[in-house]
Amino acid sequence: MALIRNIALILILVLLLFPLYIMVSGSFQPLKFLLTMPPRILPVDLTLDNYIQLLTGTEVLRWTMNTLIICSGIALGAMIIASMAGYGFSVYRFRGRAFGLAFLVSLIVLPSQVLVVPTFVMLRKLGISNGFIAAIFPKVLSVMGIILFKNYIDKIPRGVIESGRIAGAGEWRIMWGLVLPQCRPIFGVIALFYGIAGWQDFLWQLLTMRRNQTLIVGLILHLRALMISSNGVGMMLAVGTIMFVPMFLIYLATSRFFISQLSLAGVRG
Repeated sequence: MALIRNIALILILVLLLFPLYIMVSGSFQPLKFLLTMPPRILPVDLTLDNYIQLLTGTEVLRWTMNTLIICSGIALGAMIIASMAGYGFSVYRFRGRAFGLAFLVSLIVLPSQVLVVPTFVMLRKLGISNGFIAAIFPKVLSVMGIILFKNYIDKIPRGVIESGRIAGAGEWRIMWGLVLPQCRPIFGVIALFYGIAGWQDFLWQLLTMRRNQTLIVGLILHLRALMISSNGVGMMLAVGTIMFVPMFLIYLATSRFFISQLSLAGVRG
């Protein structure tokens, strides 16, 4: 039974990854091989022409840099705010705490598209509706991150916090020096999820990055020009590869770390 299960899992994995394989391999092939029938499974005559045409015909490098700045800002801001708020909800008992937690949980089911128009109007009245601040600032509130940090800190023995207080450490020192270093898995989760969210947030970046376009906005706005180019198919495959590969590599680099840490935390809890 174990052998049959493993074979079935491998077949499912192959079916899921096959379109990605076709996209990546096709981005390195000239048009004449992409249009052959039946399609070629193994790539032949590999070339970088699709990427060269894409780089020379568009501002992909500048778009990518803008996107990385936004993703980094969102992930960093979400980690800072979520960790501080989660620590406060976990450690302190204050009036309105239960209502605040219930309100945060209710925000999870609220579609983000509902807040696009009022948030943009508010930023426009403040005069900051176009630029990196507008693209990053409204996205740093991580409701999911606050809940994750709160639940994770709840499992940390209170003796750790009390020992810091007995030693004369301030609350900031206790939070940043004793408690949050034990929450590395949650930092990894927030960085990954909100980094990916910033990478593919087309609607908000379309509204707020009108002067300095991001990667997803620039590529989609230039989609028609790419499709009617001499090698539109290959360039579109190159666009998909550029959008997919960076986030996939980040996921491979971080997933094992925070999954193993979360498993350890579950055993500890």
